[in-house]
Amino acid sequence: DGGRAIAAASAVLEERRLTATEQLLEIRLRLGRAGELVGDLRELVAAHPLRETLRGLLMLALHQSGRQAEALEEYAHARALLAEELGVDPGPRLTELYENILRGGAAELAASGPVP
Repeated sequence: DGGRAIAAASAVLEERRLTATEQLLEIRLRLGRAGELVGDLRELVAAHPLRETLRGLLMLALHQSGRQAEALEEYAHARALLAEELGVDPGPRLTELYENILRGGAAELAASGPVP
């Protein structure tokens, strides 16, 4: 069925677009543009609330902007949503980011890449 093939191709392209967007945002964060990214990241998280990479980038942007309490709140929101919707806890990279922010350390995304 042509409709299914189009829907499948569309889903693949959307995933690639989101992954590319996440990579671009991560680069911009590494360049020190955290403050200007918070609004865009909030919109993306609202549109894709279960996507841990976006949530991690938002947490990182908030932390780098001196808004640690808000960064920690984002983790709490993610944890509650993942538990409610999927019955799981946040992944290890998001949890590690949370713990680094909680300790007041220099938070950054795991060296192995963005949060899945």
